[in-house]
Amino acid sequence: MVKLEITEQQAGALVQLIDLAIKAGGLNVAEAGVFFTKLIQPQLQPTEASEEEQAVEPDIETSQVDLKG
Repeated sequence: MVKLEITEQQAGALVQLIDLAIKAGGLNVAEAGVFFTKLIQPQLQPTEASEEEQAVEPDIETSQVDLKG
């Protein structure tokens, strides 16, 4: 087993690099990227959520969405 100690800022940067790798490599790298991201993210402070992550989460309830269009 290899143990790696990095700062929260470094961990955040690493998660961003994994995200970019998944976007560039698609399904070929997605499983490995998700695996490592799930190892890293729980160790980060909840306040370290990026602006992108916050913007993705809509602030509406399911009952407000009209799916019948």
